[in-house]
Amino acid sequence: MRFLPTCLVLLAASPLGAMDVYRWVDKDGVTHFSDQPNPGAEKIPLKAAPKPGSVSPNYAPANSTANSGDSEGAQASAAAAAARFRYTSCAISNPAQDETFNSTDAVGVGIDLLPGYRAGDRILVQLNGQRVADWPETSTSYLLAGLARGSYSLMVSVLDPDGSLMCTATPIGFHVLQPSLLSPGRKLAPKS
Repeated sequence: MRFLPTCLVLLAASPLGAMDVYRWVDKDGVTHFSDQPNPGAEKIPLKAAPKPGSVSPNYAPANSTANSGDSEGAQASAAAAAARFRYTSCAISNPAQDETFNSTDAVGVGIDLLPGYRAGDRILVQLNGQRVADWPETSTSYLLAGLARGSYSLMVSVLDPDGSLMCTATPIGFHVLQPSLLSPGRKLAPKS
C-alpha cells in the first residue's frame, strides 16, 4: 500500500514529458504504477502538462477523428456535433418579472444560457416588440439606457449561424418609475 503514494510522489516530482509510466494489476487485484516496465504492464501515454495559465487551443482527445488525419471525417464529426447542439435552458435572469425601477433611465439585462453561449450564435433582444439594435449579438448582458417612465416587455431569442431558432426565453415585463413634474407635493407656479 505504501508503493502507490510513493509512486504518485515520484510522478509529481518528475518532468512528465520525459518519462514513461506503466500500469499493471497484480494477482490480488491491486493496480500498480511504475516508471519501470513489469511483465504484463501496460504503457500509459502521457503528454507534457501545460504551463499554468496557458491555453491549448489545438487540444483534441486521443480518440478524436481530428488526430487520424481524415479531414473529411473530422468535418463530418464537427457538423454532426453542431447539429446535435441544443440549449437546455434559455432564460432572462435580469430583470425579474414585474420588477420596478425607481428614478433610473437604464436597466441591466442578463441572459442565462445552458450549457453556455456557443460561439457563432446570435442573441436577439426585443423591447416592446422592437429589436434592440445596439445590443451586441454575442453578449449575454447589456445595459438598456435611455428608458423613459413606463412598462416594458422584454423578449430574448438565440439563433444559430444559419439563422435557425435555437431557443427563446420566456418574455418578462418590468416597470420604470420616474418622478413626475406634477407630483402632489409640488405647487404649480401662479399664472400671470
